Amino acid sequence: MRNSSLKNICLTALLVSCSLTLSTASAVGTQGPMGLMGPAGPQGLKGAKGDKGDKGATGARGPAGLPQAGVNVGDVQYWDGNQWQVLSAPKFTANSCNAATLQYLKNATAPSWQTSCAPTNTTVYHIGDTGPAGGKVFYLSDTTGLHGLEAAPADISNIAGYEWGCQSTSIPGAQGTAVGTGAANTAAIVKGCNQANTAAKMADAYTINGYSDWFLPSKDELSLLYAQKDVVGGFADYFYWSSSESDSYFA
Repeated sequence: MRNSSLKNICLTALLVSCSLTLSTASAVGTQGPMGLMGPAGPQGLKGAKGDKGDKGATGARGPAGLPQAGVNVGDVQYWDGNQWQVLSAPKFTANSCNAATLQYLKNATAPSWQTSCAPTNTTVYHIGDTGPAGGKVFYLSDTTGLHGLEAAPADISNIAGYEWGCQSTSIPGAQGTAVGTGAANTAAIVKGCNQANTAAKMADAYTINGYSDWFLPSKDELSLLYAQKDVVGGFADYFYWSSSESDSYFA
């Protein structure tokens, strides 16, 4: 812009000067050649950096993974740490296993089924029924009718009777009084008392109808037996031993 302005001013001075030297007519001088373009100015300074844009919003959460589809009724699914796995429902055969419990054992990598099986062709018993050995059922330990106690069909006795045995000697392991301890008491007496023909040894040696797992009842088992005396056929009019030792002198 500076070169253009200067040229206009010079042209005006020439016109004024010419008008003073001519008397009859005005003349216009020939325009001189255009001057060379000046060099380019220095580059401007770099503009300031713009403000940083806002962070974009977090994308929406993807859909949750779905467990695998089961095949059989009762199939269960578990997470193995990486993906869902299917544990098939247990299969039961007729007259055998009829229940199962899902369990997870310590240090296991997966859960498993624990099946409960009953013997084939089992007979359910009730109080007063004739037991498998021919005696009388006088106690049931659960509601299945498969577990309990059976009294021998007759007393084991002779005219003189039998001693408990080993007076003044305590028998380790023969102090149980609760229901379920009679068999252990009897085994301890047989092992720990050398006296022959004790009540415990006679009960342990008793066999009938192919069954030889008889024992002398504990104190509480004998009480249950007496409570069902009418069911088992009554008690004779003499003392009955339990297998429960009180101390080295008494039982």
